[in-house]
Amino acid sequence: MNTEIGETLFIDANTVKFHKKKLVEKLRAENITEAVGIAANLKLI
Repeated sequence: MNTEIGETLFIDANTVKFHKKKLVEKLRAENITEAVGIAANLKLI
């Protein structure tokens, strides 16, 4: 999935992985799935 996101955004898959990790940290989530749920509840997405 990181590869697909990277290809769409024209960035490396490792860059995608880094940013996903930072989002999880900033939202104080356990994983990316929980981070997405938190972001949705906060109406960020």
